[in-house]
Amino acid sequence: MPYSGIERRQFDAWVARFNAEHPGLRARIVATAPETYKAELAGRLAAGTDEADLYYWFAGTRLRELAGRGLIDPLDEVWRSNDLGQAFSSAVKEAVSWHGRPFAVPLNYYQWGFYYRKSTFARAGFTVPATWQEMRTLAAKARALGMAPTVLGLGDPWASAAWFDYFDLRLNGLAFHLALTQGQVAFTDARVRAVFEAWSTVRDEYWYLADALELTWREAAPYLLRDRAATFLMGNFFESGLPETVRADVGFFPFPQMRQGMPDYEDGPTDVLMLSAHARHRAAAAAFLAWTSRPEIQQTLAEPYGKLATHRALPLPEDPLTRAGAQLLRQAAGIAQYFDRDCAGDLAAAGIRVFNAFVREGMPVEAAQAQLEAVRERAPASR
Repeated sequence: MPYSGIERRQFDAWVARFNAEHPGLRARIVATAPETYKAELAGRLAAGTDEADLYYWFAGTRLRELAGRGLIDPLDEVWRSNDLGQAFSSAVKEAVSWHGRPFAVPLNYYQWGFYYRKSTFARAGFTVPATWQEMRTLAAKARALGMAPTVLGLGDPWASAAWFDYFDLRLNGLAFHLALTQGQVAFTDARVRAVFEAWSTVRDEYWYLADALELTWREAAPYLLRDRAATFLMGNFFESGLPETVRADVGFFPFPQMRQGMPDYEDGPTDVLMLSAHARHRAAAAAFLAWTSRPEIQQTLAEPYGKLATHRALPLPEDPLTRAGAQLLRQAAGIAQYFDRDCAGDLAAAGIRVFNAFVREGMPVEAAQAQLEAVRERAPASR
């Protein structure tokens, strides 16, 4: 399991609780630095020499890659005997399945969307946009008031990918988005061009606050709170850094709709537990998976990090900001895992480089498509 610092203390407490409730069993964690864990996971699973039975990982493409290689086992019996089909939404179940079979137990997830200050909207006469045209109207009003429509910090290079994800999900849908990120569709496709053309409107109409463009998301966030920008597209980890003095004044809304009739697909990166194909203690592992699927157990792990438990039997959070995110994901027609988790092969790193050049340097649409397609063509295994 990849963890350190506060995460280590929380997971240790989590496992200690399991052991206390199951005196005949003893679980323990093998800790690894996060980047080392990611780099070595597939090799460790393939070798089958690890002492671990269960592994912490990501839903979606990253999980399916391991399932397709036979490195993890399906969990049909765990899901059946614990009625997990009723515990999680169809969108979550799809995110942890391969060829219709569940290969993991989901633990927690978090939403992406736009944050804003309610008092700023009230003073400026802004309304929360439901459609892209309404978002463009808000942007025009913000610029007229000398305020940036939104803020983006490319000091965290991955932050730009949220914009690509949502333009693609809103214009082309989840199935196309996943096919694209997995290398099954050419980046020269006209539907990808539509994504970049929509994004070029944001770039060319100067929606992004120039002063924040080279900052990290943490450094850029205060510009929203100081009324320098009207909105901020970010994951819900943004909420953990909010001063209590302003939290009640911060609101949230989903990325606006762009095509009538398109279902509500969302980015909701989901963390899971999966079973090694070489697991030696299968009965004990099944007991631990069943325990982690319980709603109150999921809540104890998700809450300290500001994440959302995936079990839908839990009541919605009382905090209005957190509640809005939970409602968004529970009602989603489908869930993407974020660009870098959904991508196959080298597309993740290449995509983020292209996205940042597109925003920062004004890269033409055709050049962006061509660069991404060149990477896709060099990675036939991803198709």
